[in-house]
Amino acid sequence: MKVFPIPPDINKKAQLDDFQKELCLLAKKNGAENANIIKVSNIVFNQNELNCPQHEKSFYYPQVQYDKDPIQHILNKFHWAVVFSLDQQQNLKRVYEITAIIESHCFYNNFHLAVGLAAGNCRPIFCSSLYECQAMTIGKGCSFPMMARPSIEACNIDLEQLANQANFSNYHPNNYYLGMIFVD
Repeated sequence: MKVFPIPPDINKKAQLDDFQKELCLLAKKNGAENANIIKVSNIVFNQNELNCPQHEKSFYYPQVQYDKDPIQHILNKFHWAVVFSLDQQQNLKRVYEITAIIESHCFYNNFHLAVGLAAGNCRPIFCSSLYECQAMTIGKGCSFPMMARPSIEACNIDLEQLANQANFSNYHPNNYYLGMIFVD
């Protein structure tokens, strides 16, 4: 059996550019004030530890709880990401919803490797009535696996640098939430 190399698709770059623009428009259509594409290789990770009372901890906050690889190692495998900002006058849950919408859109458009990050802690948004995060309970999983996401800050991504890289000139952490979706 002969194996032939697949020739590069000369339209692929144009298709990718169009898809990236489409994702930014989708974020804005769903309530984001700004949305831009960034290169993952330029993301600045910091080593700041987030403080969080024990009763507010979740699987994704204050630190993402993956045993095998640090989250930075996983995220650096991607090449680009969509970053969006949302005015804090809107409900924080909206960041999680926009992130899920974009992830889903990526999947259904054959970009199956899409990982979304939201803002803040998912626990008070989805599980405030529960005694503890179900994903941290042995033998149980997340109660909201289609919506809950790690936060950008829990992944040690510098929010100010991220906003700067995305050209969000009016960003201030007290006024805007950030969300992002890594796509490849």
